[in-house]
Amino acid sequence: MRDFFFFLKALKAEGLRITRPRLVVYDYLLDNKTHPTCDQIYHSIVNDYPHISFSSVYNVTEKLSNSGLILKLVSPCGEMHYDSTNCFHGHFYCLKCSCVLDLDLPDVKSFYKPISGGTTTSITISDEGICPMCSKNEQVN
Repeated sequence: MRDFFFFLKALKAEGLRITRPRLVVYDYLLDNKTHPTCDQIYHSIVNDYPHISFSSVYNVTEKLSNSGLILKLVSPCGEMHYDSTNCFHGHFYCLKCSCVLDLDLPDVKSFYKPISGGTTTSITISDEGICPMCSKNEQVN
């Protein structure tokens, strides 16, 4: 597993136990930058890990997102997607195929001014529209 030692340190720093489901789900997210849902993660790993349950996948993604090790994204249709890239970036949601794509953004300090006297804990920037693949398919039809 890539970034194995980083992940072990991060789990320990968050006070989380090291478990097989946590390692498997995190490794899957590192290898799949498609912003999968719990259902997609489960169906992708269950053949290799038949003892893992859907509820384990759900619990792991919730625990890892609550601890800040992964990002939880809520699509316009309300689906939860997960992202192992937790540095600042935006997301594009396709209204046709429901895919989620990363958006590269400039340094947040160049355009964001926090509220005076408050504390900002997160910034979310997202676009909605039709992805390049769906746009291309519409032109063909």
